[in-house]
Amino acid sequence: MVLWGRRADRRGTRSLHCAVPMVIGGLALAVGQFLITIPWIGYAGLCLSLMGVMSSAPAFFALPSTFLTGLAAAAGLAFINSVGQQCRLPRALPGRLGDRQRSAPPVGRW
Repeated sequence: MVLWGRRADRRGTRSLHCAVPMVIGGLALAVGQFLITIPWIGYAGLCLSLMGVMSSAPAFFALPSTFLTGLAAAAGLAFINSVGQQCRLPRALPGRLGDRQRSAPPVGRW
C-alpha cells in the first residue's frame, strides 16, 4: 500500500494508480465468488480483492489535491469523508432499531 502510493506520487498518475487496483480487486472478488467450490481459490480471490482496494486508498485520497487547490481541496476531501460516513448509517440502523424495540435484529441480514 505504501509502495503503491509512493509510486503514484513519483509518476504523477494518481487516477491510473487508483483505478487499476480497484479493477483488479473487483475482478478478483468476482473470480473468488464464481470459484467458491475450490476454497483456496475463493480465499485467494478475497485476499487479492482486499489488497487491490486497500492499495488504491492513498491514490484515491490524493486525487482532490491534483485538480483542486486551497480551500477547495479541503472541501473535496471533506466531501469524500462525509459520503463515506453516510454509507455507515444503513448498516447501523437495524441494530439501533432492535435496541429500541428491545429485540435482536435478524441474524445474517447484514
